[in-house]
Amino acid sequence: MQKKMSNTFSYIKYLSYQYIESTATRDDEIELALHQEVMDSFLKLREFIPSHLQKNDVENIILSKGMVYNTGIDKSLRQYFYLKKAINRFSRNKKFSNAVSSKIIDLKDKKLKDSMINKKFEEGVDLFSNIENKEKTRENSTLFFASQDSHLKVFKSYFEKTELDSICMLIPKKLSKNFLGLKKEINLVFLEDFIDTDLTNSFKRNIEEFESIFHKNESEIRKIFSFLGKEIYEQHRFGLLSTFKFLMPQSLLFIEASKKAIIEINPKKIIGSRTRRLFDRAVFQNGQKQGIDTFILFHSTPGMDYRELWTSGIYNNIDYILGWGDSHKKLFEKWEPNFKGKFIKVGSPLFSMPPKKRSIKNIKNIIYASTRNDHLVIETLKKFKAINPKISITIKIRPGQKIPSTLDRDIFKIESGDFPIEDILEKFDIFITTYSGSHIAAMSQGIPVIFAPFYFEFSNDLNALYKINKDTMSYAYTEKPKELIKVINELMTSNIYREKMIAQQRDYLGKLLESVSNEESIQKIDRILKQ
Repeated sequence: MQKKMSNTFSYIKYLSYQYIESTATRDDEIELALHQEVMDSFLKLREFIPSHLQKNDVENIILSKGMVYNTGIDKSLRQYFYLKKAINRFSRNKKFSNAVSSKIIDLKDKKLKDSMINKKFEEGVDLFSNIENKEKTRENSTLFFASQDSHLKVFKSYFEKTELDSICMLIPKKLSKNFLGLKKEINLVFLEDFIDTDLTNSFKRNIEEFESIFHKNESEIRKIFSFLGKEIYEQHRFGLLSTFKFLMPQSLLFIEASKKAIIEINPKKIIGSRTRRLFDRAVFQNGQKQGIDTFILFHSTPGMDYRELWTSGIYNNIDYILGWGDSHKKLFEKWEPNFKGKFIKVGSPLFSMPPKKRSIKNIKNIIYASTRNDHLVIETLKKFKAINPKISITIKIRPGQKIPSTLDRDIFKIESGDFPIEDILEKFDIFITTYSGSHIAAMSQGIPVIFAPFYFEFSNDLNALYKINKDTMSYAYTEKPKELIKVINELMTSNIYREKMIAQQRDYLGKLLESVSNEESIQKIDRILKQ
């Protein structure tokens, strides 16, 4: 009951924001200016960092997480702007509209307190490893790195078919299990191996020192976070405190450890897949400071909308983006002014374009890529199964998630979250999802994909991340249970419908991806890295 009420409240809040933006009319250029203003404010935190540590540019490392994760300042400022603009349409009293807008945003942000308090150190690396007497790491011309399981998929696909002579991969120790069974020999290097006793002791001291710095300078820090005549600071205080107490000391630790690793490996090129986390930003920054070319190869979409792009990271330490295709290239050129490098269209080792051609005579196997808040989709598939008992329906659990006890194994086959869904796609005739990015892999294999964004936020996510909506995916987009069942039945009974859906998917992939197979993409990347 409590969850239902919470979802209802979230839905009302979501509709309210949509209405406010619609009333105010969206202003892209103002949003960019506000985004840059928030970024500049976080960069001003440099003045509170002890002078002997300023050479490390810690404020740059915490920039992305501080703006959109540990605090919600970037989003709150945008909402305040639109709320004030919308109220101004109905009231000429600017003081009134400012006061009302400010109060509403403060009430909204107040609910973020518990979330901000709970956000401490970035997970993934053993911060107190105290490694001593480490063997020297052998040199390598190209250093790959990643900080999370989900970031590895694109590299593993690349490693399987690359012609590079040797591969060096810098990761947290806990990710090493992901490389078991790879045909290519990988020289795994663990960041923890560069965290010695001196670094650990310094890290512990910095935690205390940076918390003290925050409290001593709080009145000055408060002044920095005032925008459009509104002080944003108070409701985000706990997020800013965690930025000082946890993110800054951890950033210093990652800067020093990754610097040691890079010096020892001595690469000519450094390539990662994400620019938001502290681990990733520290490696990219150190690479650039040492005159090494830095590359990013996306593990997933950075979005198709500038808001999603801004939450995906900040690209100021990237020299080359090895991007999917023209859509992303245009997005970066227009909406990421911090990226000063070169965008090279290479497709992706994960996908092939044009997609494979599959001959599906009889639909027997359906897979659903589960997400959060998908109870209604599961219930709809139950109803479909009751009418079509001979059709096999597999529920694939999200990576890292446990299998819910509510899933009925008598109705569904269950695949755990211990491996990516891409490993088993070939066995299926239909792929269903709410908004999973795995739909791209399914489409590239020629599998019909159905979208079921029943939960209110998912339609916005699909559009912002992939430009998928009722218009762009008219044959595959379902908004209600009856529509989902109808589309499944159409695919089962009509070759013409299936061909039209596949043709629409091919057009979508053509706009998203460079027209190369995944093998050709790997060859293009090889040529770039060998230069």
